Amino acid sequence: MSATSHIPLELALERCTEALEAARAGGWLRVEELVAERDKHLALGHPKDDRSLVIVQLLLQRNAELMALTAEAQGAVAQRLQQQKYSHRALSAYISSSEEA
Repeated sequence: MSATSHIPLELALERCTEALEAARAGGWLRVEELVAERDKHLALGHPKDDRSLVIVQLLLQRNAELMALTAEAQGAVAQRLQQQKYSHRALSAYISSSEEA
């Protein structure tokens, strides 16, 4: 592969796009795999030209969308955990009161 090849950058964009699709579908383990692959391709370098600029801009845009979806998912998980804690406390209180009766 020549030093002027856009292939690693294009592959990074493909992995990022696939990660975004996986995130939209809730496939977070797959997102993790794809992001790792994306990062490996990015580490290979790329030419500093207009084509690379376009690809990097697309990467940044898709990565921002991916980060937003990640933040949403984290918020939903935190909310479910909070609800789980509340339900557990309520159930524990009910069991305790039932045992006393």
